[in-house]
Amino acid sequence: MSTVTVSTDKDGSRYWIFMWKRGGKRRVMGLGSERTVTLAQARKKAKAAARKVDDGIDRLTSARKAARPCSPLVKPLRNATPR
Repeated sequence: MSTVTVSTDKDGSRYWIFMWKRGGKRRVMGLGSERTVTLAQARKKAKAAARKVDDGIDRLTSARKAARPCSPLVKPLRNATPR
């Protein structure tokens, strides 16, 4: 199951979201502001995302992993103490 819909924030701004269910979990991905993204563009983005979901690729999880900093156990070189 997947769908494209418009969501509204408390301040009145509206944005497109793509929702799908995988493994019993509901997932939501933003597609852009209603001001800058047309319905046709939102549908196109959602269709591309749905294809990836069908192929077993979770864009949200992969994006979070890419944005995650290195392990806190590893010191960056600039903070390492010389031996």
